[in-house]
Amino acid sequence: MLSLPLHKSVTCNMVKPLTSFFEEHTSVDISAIAADITALNESRAAAVSVTDPSPINMSKLLQYNHHLSGVVVRLASYEREINFQFGWIDAYRPTQQIMGSSIYYEWSCVLWNLAALESLAGSRVDRLNEDGIKTACKHFQQAAGLVDFIKDNCLPHLMQKYSTALSAECLNMAKHLMLAQAQQCFYEKAVMGQKTGTMKPAIVAKLGQQASSYYNQVFGISQQAGLSSITDPAFRAYVQFNSQAYAGCAEYWAAMAAKETALQKGTGYGEEIVRLGRAEMILTQSASIAKTGKLQMSVTAMPESLLRSSIKAKNAAIKDNSSIYLEPLPAENLVAIVVPIAMVKPIFNVECGDTGKELLQSFVPKHVLALV
Repeated sequence: MLSLPLHKSVTCNMVKPLTSFFEEHTSVDISAIAADITALNESRAAAVSVTDPSPINMSKLLQYNHHLSGVVVRLASYEREINFQFGWIDAYRPTQQIMGSSIYYEWSCVLWNLAALESLAGSRVDRLNEDGIKTACKHFQQAAGLVDFIKDNCLPHLMQKYSTALSAECLNMAKHLMLAQAQQCFYEKAVMGQKTGTMKPAIVAKLGQQASSYYNQVFGISQQAGLSSITDPAFRAYVQFNSQAYAGCAEYWAAMAAKETALQKGTGYGEEIVRLGRAEMILTQSASIAKTGKLQMSVTAMPESLLRSSIKAKNAAIKDNSSIYLEPLPAENLVAIVVPIAMVKPIFNVECGDTGKELLQSFVPKHVLALV
């Protein structure tokens, strides 16, 4: 599975601009908040160097995020006076360095990196057992929640366009990619359950259809102006392939459900054949996309296996119907598309064990003073 790219930071020393600002704008002895300024600067330095989602590394990012969530309320209206120079390398344009004085820009990049590391942790999980699938799914949903938080709580405060990743379109694409991969985890878990007899094929079909829908949304967004030039062709091939592959999976499992129903009722055998024909057509299309996009065998193995199963099952169903059941096949337009069911949602959870005290509490911002 895929992870989001990290923003890389340019060195930024907040001590000098913050010290100058507080000397001019507060009556509090600067020595009283000097330690907070130093702590904030050190927290940033530790956080922006993180590139791996180990618990210790994540705690560094979470602690800085905790500090920023308080500082942004106090200092956002003073950005011109402070004249911060936050520097970050665009996550999708690694040669483009973007400087900005907005604290919301800084916070957005930190939140994005939290999301990127959650997605990296999810992509590394071994999903061969149920616990692994649940863990990966949680990481992807948390990554989606962080991206959603940026879009709703930070983006409205950014008065100019910064990195590509912080555009509404790219945030939407990242969110739906994470939801697609989380939904895929539910599908994989359901397939395991179906094999052990604890999950009905009709439910597996609905879960697969929703995964297809999410991937299709990602592919559509990646084709939009402004994103088509920065998304890799291999990425677009990957999400388009998955959109088709899980649509095909949905039809295959819907065919298995139709077969179960027909055996119970003693009629309706033709629906299985129509759905298996659809599955074969859609999975063949996904295989073509995979070949053109040169996708890895680890990505294509499951749909290719299901394509073979679909062809085998369709031939057997046709043989049985022509020799035993003798039912006419229903018209294509009378066999409904599988109705999707979403089992995932963005989860915003940035708690960690020890975030430390809230910094710069002695400074009361002007918009708060106006209410006194």
